[in-house]
Amino acid sequence: MNILLVSYEFPTHMNTGGIGSYMYHQAKLLSKAGHSVTVFSATLKEGSVKYEDTGYCINYVFHAPTLKDFREAVRDFFHTYIKTERVDIIESPEVGACALGIKEDYPEIPLMVRLHTPGVVITKVSNTHQPFLTKLRFVMGALRRGRLDLGYWSKTDKNRAADPEYKICLLADQLVSPSKALGDYLRRYWQLNKEIKIVPNPFHADADLFHFPIEGREKLICFVGKLTVLKGMFTLTEALKVILKQHPDFRIVFAGRDEVVSEIIPSMRAWMAAELKDVIDRVAFTGALNRQEVKALMGNSRVCVAPSLWENYPTVVLEAMAAGAAVAAASRGGIPEIIADGKTGYLFDPIRPADIVRAVKQLIAVDAESLRIADAARQWVSNSQPEVEQRILDLYQSLAKH
Repeated sequence: MNILLVSYEFPTHMNTGGIGSYMYHQAKLLSKAGHSVTVFSATLKEGSVKYEDTGYCINYVFHAPTLKDFREAVRDFFHTYIKTERVDIIESPEVGACALGIKEDYPEIPLMVRLHTPGVVITKVSNTHQPFLTKLRFVMGALRRGRLDLGYWSKTDKNRAADPEYKICLLADQLVSPSKALGDYLRRYWQLNKEIKIVPNPFHADADLFHFPIEGREKLICFVGKLTVLKGMFTLTEALKVILKQHPDFRIVFAGRDEVVSEIIPSMRAWMAAELKDVIDRVAFTGALNRQEVKALMGNSRVCVAPSLWENYPTVVLEAMAAGAAVAAASRGGIPEIIADGKTGYLFDPIRPADIVRAVKQLIAVDAESLRIADAARQWVSNSQPEVEQRILDLYQSLAKH
């Protein structure tokens, strides 16, 4: 089959997050299975459309500063592309509705939409720490504009009909979610009546991840991700004040780009550094790292912490498990569908600093515990992937017959 993946993020040119990592693993899986894979992705660098052969896919790279720019650019380009190239299936994330215009113009081509977590949900969860009066002012502002919008307190999305991310889900021939948690959430919040198949994301782990020895590691904790409210930086910072004080032989490395929180907190990194001033000599901020640097960090860390207020099916957790780092992670979203609490990692409530302290201390207080967890987690990742990959390939075969 000839498969087109349309994704704003892809590892060759963007600082990728979850979607970029997913598309990388998906392209490699489909290519390994013998399919012809093309990717439309974006770059912030100006210039004409670039064409490159990665060895496992053909990647067309578009200059697109925003998701809207990308959506329009790939729609225009596809009119020319389809004249010479056959496309059997298109896959797009709902985030950014990247292939929405293409599907509107070519409804006969089957479209698979894999859910990653819509922007409206990210905004809702990110507002968790907003002061009560700020949340209330949003509601009052909506009322003044003649509409009822409860914002953070909304149980359903009243404005979904105008959201391109909702529209592409309605047009999808197949909706897929890697976690049951996200599928259930969107059925309620978006009142989606369509079938959502639950199939985990592929994880084509680089072989060298499994080569890092579990024993003899530094007393190092790592976090990999953007420094944002959504990623749990507020409560993790509070927890670290206790963890690093009680365990002076441990240090932590934050690998990820800084983000603006609000007008009051223009830099999450600066805020965290100020809050951790008493232990700052054991706190490092690296900024964004490339794939090899992230693997090296995980492969040297005793513990990887993932305190997100919401995650769908985070690749970073799978990478840490494969690299042999014991994982302490939030019991939110799809993470409990990856980690068996007390067996392949420890789960905690990400809005309770004391619970983060409990989980991390279980992994760093006794060396044997982190070794046990890391070994079990690595085995689970290795053993679970063949079945996951086959389910994904079966899903494509089924859609091709649509």
